[in-house]
Amino acid sequence: MKRIALCLWAGCAIVASSYAQDVPVNREKYRDYVDPQKAYSPEPRLMKYVSMQGESESRQAMRKVAASELPAYWNNADTKYFPPVFNQSGGSCGSASRIGYMFTHEINALRDLSASNPDNQYPSHFVWLFTNGNDGKDQFVEFIGVPNVTTYGGRTYSDLFGYQEETNDYFGWMTGYDKWMNAVSNRMLRPTSNPLTVDTKEGRLAAKAWLYNHAGDTDFKAGGLIGLGVASAGTWRDIPKTDANVAAGVAGKKFVYRWGTQVDHAVTMVGWDDRIEFDLDGNGIAGEEDKDEKGAWIIVNSWGLWCNEGFIYCPYKYAGPVSNQETGEMT
Repeated sequence: MKRIALCLWAGCAIVASSYAQDVPVNREKYRDYVDPQKAYSPEPRLMKYVSMQGESESRQAMRKVAASELPAYWNNADTKYFPPVFNQSGGSCGSASRIGYMFTHEINALRDLSASNPDNQYPSHFVWLFTNGNDGKDQFVEFIGVPNVTTYGGRTYSDLFGYQEETNDYFGWMTGYDKWMNAVSNRMLRPTSNPLTVDTKEGRLAAKAWLYNHAGDTDFKAGGLIGLGVASAGTWRDIPKTDANVAAGVAGKKFVYRWGTQVDHAVTMVGWDDRIEFDLDGNGIAGEEDKDEKGAWIIVNSWGLWCNEGFIYCPYKYAGPVSNQETGEMT
């Protein structure tokens, strides 16, 4: 049985998009942006969902069956392993996503523990202090670990160790042998990334396979999460009221109508919903499949109860490298 979790970071502007793109990133706002070109390679079990090229017919048939078994709706935030939505402190979006949500969910899904208990939640700012120096926060979680919220004294800043902002010359560090032993017991194997753009069927399948059950890893009690870099200067609109959307319970909820043009924020993908219909071209007809107007990724933010109680839907069509705005930028 594994004792540490494998986590998936996807560092492009909305999910594991093409690495060949030169993605503009505002590193003043998003200091701990993960460069996907420096990320680890995916595990073999994830890669089996990635490309059919050169595979035998039997292997292709196996993967097609796996794809057909995926449900139309999946949301890891519905499980007991996902922690309550919270509001980040300072510019710690990357650490909020990767530790506050992803690591917390992954290690609880491995240990079968409830994230509603602060003993099973993990703080952003224990690793956030490394951000200003651009040090290896992920490696810190690999080799040293993270204390739980009870031990650390907060989900962001610590009530026990003083004000902790990475740009401050004096910030508190956790002290105490027992507290550091608590951190050592909570580590991850390593981060990895999905090398495919979700503009393709293979890329979407790979992302869904990870979200659904860690691409077949039975050690976990729930699926995985995906960390995203996004261009947050966008706009949100209400999902239209159609029969399908009413039946799915999403009519009137917020979705991403436009992304910005520069990556400046980190969020977390928790699932998907193939049932949702959009009218993205504004012609009055929702859910036109030839225009990719069906289905969305489910994303959680670290801005408190923003949009849909902290969540938002991103249409599959808008999960591109940076922007879907009509400005001559990438689409």
